[in-house]
Amino acid sequence: MKNKIQSFMVSWHEITSRFDMVLSPIGSALKTVFVFILTCLIWYDFDLTGFSSGYLSKTFLILALVTIGVNLFLQTKNHVVLILETYADINFWKIIGTLIVFFPLMLLGGQREMVHWMIPVFSTAALLIWVKRSKIRTLRIQRPIAMNYYQMWQQIRPKWPDVAVPSEATIPMLDKLDSILISGAGTPVGQKLLGMMVSHPPKKLVLIDSSEANIAMMQAWVKRFMPKSQVVFALSSNLATADLKSLFKTYAIKYVFDLDRCYTFSHLAGAQKNFLLRNLTFPRLLLDQAVASKIKFVITLSAIPLYEDEALETAQSVLECYAQRLDSEKTRVVVLRHRAPADGLEIIPNLMSHFWGYDKSNLLLSPTPDVAKTILTMITQFQENSVHFGAVWALTHVYEFKKVTLQRDIQPSDSFEDIAIKISALIKGLKPKIQDSDNLFPTSQAGAAIVADCPIVETDFNQCFQDVESLVEGCPEQGQKKKA
Repeated sequence: MKNKIQSFMVSWHEITSRFDMVLSPIGSALKTVFVFILTCLIWYDFDLTGFSSGYLSKTFLILALVTIGVNLFLQTKNHVVLILETYADINFWKIIGTLIVFFPLMLLGGQREMVHWMIPVFSTAALLIWVKRSKIRTLRIQRPIAMNYYQMWQQIRPKWPDVAVPSEATIPMLDKLDSILISGAGTPVGQKLLGMMVSHPPKKLVLIDSSEANIAMMQAWVKRFMPKSQVVFALSSNLATADLKSLFKTYAIKYVFDLDRCYTFSHLAGAQKNFLLRNLTFPRLLLDQAVASKIKFVITLSAIPLYEDEALETAQSVLECYAQRLDSEKTRVVVLRHRAPADGLEIIPNLMSHFWGYDKSNLLLSPTPDVAKTILTMITQFQENSVHFGAVWALTHVYEFKKVTLQRDIQPSDSFEDIAIKISALIKGLKPKIQDSDNLFPTSQAGAAIVADCPIVETDFNQCFQDVESLVEGCPEQGQKKKA
């Protein structure tokens, strides 16, 4: 019975979404008029006999028409609406716009008889509370545990979210980021890293990604926020050794950020090629060309699997050893072990399994802002003190998901976009914890630590890469795990 109701709600949502342009304003009008009538009844003790039926019907009709008009205007998505959306949710502006238009009309039309002027104000406040009910429901009153009144006030005082842009002085930025290459510029870490460079945009920028959609998004973003930078975009699957060599030589690349990784190995048919390209083939090609071009710094990620996956662990171990061997005074190759970003699209199915209770194991994810800030901090520290050659680093700050639920927030009729927004809102409210391990030696508060169990091995890396490719190709393609 429950499945039938859910399927009916989903099908009904699909039908109504086709006519959302017409049904949404009508639904908003009915809801606004209902709240207005309910407020009038409460205000006058459920007795409206003091007003004529003609006045009440005209007032309710005008309110409904004003609500429909405001909703239709805000659905046009012109430049005024786009500006309003940057400051508040569009539902907020629909309610406020209805009050701004209806209030003077009510005063002008109420020369002989008129309801109290506070009624539309109270009804508007009730609608706003109803729209923001999910955020109000998640409020928690902190229990004060203090020795004096000042400490008690510091604990119970309202802590409003920081909506202002953080000062650039708190973000470690290099002075001479003239030419940069970012592989995985469309990933969450790549986007955050580029956002930190807006105040001091590089002169030359090479952005590479494995997804065409990410490249199209980055083209619009760079055009808007870095108009003076000389930018070139490329798809990693289309780049060969000669193409990379030309890019390094033409744009005089000095810093390379290799951020494009898979954190789960898909066993579907055709997934091996994409996995090898993102986690093995292209990173090795990028490392070879960076060392051959004698650039200053290379930051390369080493993906920690979400779950036990021998193929992914083997591939990353070989890449770690290979990057360690290339680290030298001429070209610093910094290996950074990195968990899957908490706001990555490929993580949403795993988070949903936790939210619905299907997976009760601990899930450790990395906070994207801290990762991007740590990368820039490490480069700054290495420039001041060149130590730890051939070391592997790990991020100690993680988000731990254990028995996390979205209480009544996710509905069967929600789209994937709505679910992603709700999950992102939950992630932003979590605080990262420091990962404890016997093999980590913390070096700073930025979240990085040296991993002690990664010796540099002497081996034939060409044969190692071929063995990993054979291992991946031999993995099952039926969606089941199998140890190779």
